[in-house]
Amino acid sequence: MVMVTDGFPTGADIYLSLIFLLMPILNVLVIGVMSSPSRGLKLAFLVGNMVWLGLACWLVIDRYPSHPKEEGLVTYVALMALTPLLSAVAIFRSGVGGKQAGLHAVGKTPEQPGISDARVK
Repeated sequence: MVMVTDGFPTGADIYLSLIFLLMPILNVLVIGVMSSPSRGLKLAFLVGNMVWLGLACWLVIDRYPSHPKEEGLVTYVALMALTPLLSAVAIFRSGVGGKQAGLHAVGKTPEQPGISDARVK
């Protein structure tokens, strides 16, 4: 919508637009689609989300005062700040729980043998 009214982004706005477009898509891949992303990949996405959050805050501080008062602007600004933060938390929590969270979901702990372990002995 912004490109329709303001034209194609130029300069640093091109990179800003790419980050705002690609980070949510890549976050969905890391959080939901990949079965077990590596620790380095999760760390890279945590850093990417923090960069995204920093850029969103910079954008609000730099351009919000001069922006005309429009309906929905505050909601948009809040979403721009909350989305990278919530994505980073989701990626961090997916790395913390890992296999142990799955074991607790079925009522087992890592110390308890599973059914297959009991049959082997």
